[in-house]
Amino acid sequence: MKRRLNDPPPIRSASKKVTEPAAPPAKKQRQKKPKNSGQRWQMFNVFVDQIMHELLPAQRAVWLVLFRDERNSVAKTGQSDIAKRCGLSRESVNRAIAELESRGLIKTLHQGGINRGSSWYQVLSKN
Repeated sequence: MKRRLNDPPPIRSASKKVTEPAAPPAKKQRQKKPKNSGQRWQMFNVFVDQIMHELLPAQRAVWLVLFRDERNSVAKTGQSDIAKRCGLSRESVNRAIAELESRGLIKTLHQGGINRGSSWYQVLSKN
């Protein structure tokens, strides 16, 4: 006999199955910290404790964005992206980067642009 669309599902007899107890959940492995994470925190602390008070707000914001974006000692991001995230104009970001470079806080590794991709920056430690 065929089921119609509005018919309830058929009732199945309840069979008593013996099931084995569930295995305990596997322990999650802790992610290893990168080897240089202590150095990064030290660099951040030096920036906050000794350098940040000497900088303008735009320069602080740009340094923090580059510090956050840095992977394998290189931050690959465009000035327009930095400007958008900091709430600044691209010209203000350009001036801030020039000042941070003159103070030895960052180094431009690759100057990006149209058909050249993003710029590459290295955040330097100043101990």
